[in-house]
Amino acid sequence: MQVICETRWVERHDGHLQFQGDNLVKICSALEKISAWQDNKTANDAHCLLQTLRSSDFIISSICLSDVLGTTVSLSRILQSNSIDLKKATDAINDTLSVLQNKRENVDLIYRQIFEDAKEVAEQLDVEIKCPRIVSKQIHRANNQPAQFAEEYFRRAIYIPLLDSIISDLQDRLSPYVLNLFQLSVFMPKSEYSNEHIETVKQLATDYTGLLDNTPVSVIVNKYRLWMVKWQAWQRSQDIAQLISDLISNCDIDIIKSWLRSSMVEDRLTGLALLHVHKNVPIDVITRFGRRRKRKIDFVI
Repeated sequence: MQVICETRWVERHDGHLQFQGDNLVKICSALEKISAWQDNKTANDAHCLLQTLRSSDFIISSICLSDVLGTTVSLSRILQSNSIDLKKATDAINDTLSVLQNKRENVDLIYRQIFEDAKEVAEQLDVEIKCPRIVSKQIHRANNQPAQFAEEYFRRAIYIPLLDSIISDLQDRLSPYVLNLFQLSVFMPKSEYSNEHIETVKQLATDYTGLLDNTPVSVIVNKYRLWMVKWQAWQRSQDIAQLISDLISNCDIDIIKSWLRSSMVEDRLTGLALLHVHKNVPIDVITRFGRRRKRKIDFVI
């Protein structure tokens, strides 16, 4: 079983989605066998876990969460990628929110299919989806959801609050103000610049003028242009150094290559290249070869 990751979003999705399909049935089948073991502690723990997995609350919650995570997993992969621009992130967030809000508006139709899937899983586990017992003291609670049927109860108690919570959380965490912070990446060193970067710097300098000691926008823009020239020159110098290094390496390879190259393997060619480049490193090959393993006759020079 894959452990739920505490820090990475995509791995959290994968950790939960592993319970879907036939996996939950297989897990319950394994727990049934473990609960019959002679070891009382292990058998009791397995039995308690089995009862939890077969409960109506867990089955409904698991399938509802899978429906929501199936919508947000693409957004998680995009936001967790190594490189992403503001427009792509904004479009992905808006698309995800649009799908979730559409589910919320058509919750009756969407949830009906979810409940049918839950009943199929319950049949495979030989259990019945039913409402939990509600005592008289619970009817005045703020989250009380009176309903005559299990489908209606779990729709009100689980699926609708889950959708509302996810939508609200995405809107709070990825608000336009937060997305605007992505534009600060324009100050990261790069080799290519455009007029769009200049306009972004002007906008950021205007928005955060209080944090910049009220420095004029023109000063910040011109300083940014100086850094543009600096990093472009640095990139060209790095390209030249890399080109020289490649030429030297190619010259070394040409010296090493011979008619024996056709019979060489990659490891041997790499070893010869290292010996040719690092001539000042002493390598006592004979002694190392003699001490590699035990021999019938001592290999001593």
